[in-house]
Amino acid sequence: MRKVLVLILLTLAINNGYTQTAGDLSVSTNTSQTSSPDYAPKNVIAIWIEDSNSKFVASLLVYAKVRIYDLGVWAAASNNNTVNATTGATQLKHVTRTCKWNGKDANNILVADGNYTLKMELSDNSNMVSNVASFPFVKGSSSQSQTNLSQNGFSEVSIVWTPTTGNSVSNVEFSNKYTLYPNPTKSNVYVNGFDIKSMDLISVTGQLLLTTVDKNINLSAFPNGTYFLSITTYSGNVVVKRIIKE
Repeated sequence: MRKVLVLILLTLAINNGYTQTAGDLSVSTNTSQTSSPDYAPKNVIAIWIEDSNSKFVASLLVYAKVRIYDLGVWAAASNNNTVNATTGATQLKHVTRTCKWNGKDANNILVADGNYTLKMELSDNSNMVSNVASFPFVKGSSSQSQTNLSQNGFSEVSIVWTPTTGNSVSNVEFSNKYTLYPNPTKSNVYVNGFDIKSMDLISVTGQLLLTTVDKNINLSAFPNGTYFLSITTYSGNVVVKRIIKE
């Protein structure tokens, strides 16, 4: 599954010009019990992000361990993925919950700007009855603030997207600032660019072959074919380049 996701991200990065804006989404919400509680005021809760196609992006907060399966909507969407989320056990009461999102998916890759949905689910019973809410927002280069929202047991909801100044870039324009030569290559390929934090060499099947900071990459140990080089910068951007070894 992870290999498929990596390939999809690489294809999108190479074939589409899109904008990636670094930033933070701050979330706050009050909670209340469901219509049929059986262990209230104890409750389990999950908050996560989905994209415009209702695909899971990342979990922000998951408070559930023994009763994690009572969060059926979140589990179906995320496959129980809690990477980088704030986690904990079943909560003892209803209080204000807060969490943040850094604009990255569960693979720690900065996602494209666009329409996203903040999802929330809370359960206090083993009958698969839960409070579920959805709040759309826009991730982009402009700040966005939504406050005093309310839906299905979640109240006084606040959603604030704050972009990081100077980090909104056109992927096509930014990608042109990084070049590889020679390409095609028979052995080594040199990466010309700036602000490079790390680079991942990935096969066409999505397998991570090498992580390096060395701009002179030796491919002699790998068979001829097509590879992808995912370049991560210190400013939080990701550029993907195709390499041909012949």
